[in-house]
Amino acid sequence: MIQTELECEDVLFCLYNLTETDVQIFEILIEQGEPVEIDWIAGIVERDRGTVFRSLKRLRKYELVDRSQVNYESGGYYHIYTARDPKTITNKMQKDLNQLYTGVDQLIKQFRDKYGDDY
Repeated sequence: MIQTELECEDVLFCLYNLTETDVQIFEILIEQGEPVEIDWIAGIVERDRGTVFRSLKRLRKYELVDRSQVNYESGGYYHIYTARDPKTITNKMQKDLNQLYTGVDQLIKQFRDKYGDDY
């Protein structure tokens, strides 16, 4: 992947190991700009509700998407989803990238200590 031309969305694949469907849903939520229900998202991406739910769960895990609960007056509830604001997301991505860099740097040092100049 390092030798191919990347686009900004590829950061989502690299940092968070998201699927194409995850990224598609994320982009839709960014473009929509307002809370939407899971069934609406499923209709747009032409995927079943379960697939969309799993994608939203991954997006929430990485704090890219927020979920809110809406209560019916007669009882019961449903959830709506929104993408977090781009500034918050880019700050988080930078933080996560820095942590990844630090972790990989440590692994390289361990590799050097383990194998040294003898190999």
